[in-house]
Amino acid sequence: MLEKGKGKFIENLRFIQLCEADLNYILHTIWGYRLTTQVMKYSALDDMQYALPGQTCNNAVQNKLLFLDLSRQNLSPGILTDYVTTAAFDRVLVGISAITCQRVGLPWIAGYFMFYLLKKMKFNLITGLGKSSSSYDNTQDGQTEQGVLQGSSSAAPIYILNSDVSLRLYRELGKGCAFKDPISGNLIHDKAVQFVDDTSQFLNPLGADIPDTLDSSALGIFLQQIASTNSKIWSDSMWISGGKLNSSKCYHYAFLPKLNFHKNKIVYSEIPMPSPVLLHNPENKTVQPISQVNPSEARRTLGVVLNPIGDGRPQLCHSLKILRELNGKLRSSQMSSQAKLLAVEMVIYPAVMYPMVNTYFSEPEFRPITSIISPL
Repeated sequence: MLEKGKGKFIENLRFIQLCEADLNYILHTIWGYRLTTQVMKYSALDDMQYALPGQTCNNAVQNKLLFLDLSRQNLSPGILTDYVTTAAFDRVLVGISAITCQRVGLPWIAGYFMFYLLKKMKFNLITGLGKSSSSYDNTQDGQTEQGVLQGSSSAAPIYILNSDVSLRLYRELGKGCAFKDPISGNLIHDKAVQFVDDTSQFLNPLGADIPDTLDSSALGIFLQQIASTNSKIWSDSMWISGGKLNSSKCYHYAFLPKLNFHKNKIVYSEIPMPSPVLLHNPENKTVQPISQVNPSEARRTLGVVLNPIGDGRPQLCHSLKILRELNGKLRSSQMSSQAKLLAVEMVIYPAVMYPMVNTYFSEPEFRPITSIISPL
């Protein structure tokens, strides 16, 4: 169990399943290397998924930034919805994942090996006090045969291949966003981005075929209905494959950019909607509201603090706080000069500079960070 850095007591712990090195090597060879290489060679995955070789979660964040920037430049209303799943890897259905992996070229014998491995594996709890005497496995009564060994080399590829079916279903049934190319006049469409189990969906009037002549009240009614339908499609498709959305952690922005002629700047307001965007819960057939966040409020997504208005100061404050903390620990440590240099390159630079490529700020605003990081 590792600390997640959020929550209290047991909620602050992340359960990681450990397996033997030789087993993990086999899992990496089959799923992490050979099957992933096959998928990349034939472009077998939907391009909304960014957790692939050659890409980072920065690519997914930049796609979200592109949606927000184009919305601001075109003064286009929009809705950006972020979904959080509950125990994503632990809820994958073993039988379905074997089929979805064979769909992109996994040999049936390897699929049978994975199914048998996950079905017959026995789990114990190991802490600093030792190994638990009791255990559980997927052969017990009432077990639904879920889980793909979070912490193993095959967990992420299996989840990605499994969720690709949901992404393709959403591309077929859901509504997204669209922007008109200023030169050719062609429409450029997009619907969502995903990095492993983190999903963000885009929606605007042009992508949802809503007339641009509507006033803000009527626009809010249409967008609320379509966003709720999109949420139901995504929630149902995730449920079919074993997943479940955490409604308490999901949120959305509903922003309306307008040009203020007196101040010569773009100002944001919330789209007036008669009721909240609803999230369908297939487990008990109920609906729950998705919390709406003000466009000026920044939220952390894939390691970057963002908001629709393009204000980079929240991320700068967050990075400066981390930098001061790490710099203080580095200067008070007894490490050698070589070890300190390695810590700067491997820990401080990635932690501080990684999100900067996805935020906007001026040179004077960035000086507090450069004044600390340059001497390092």
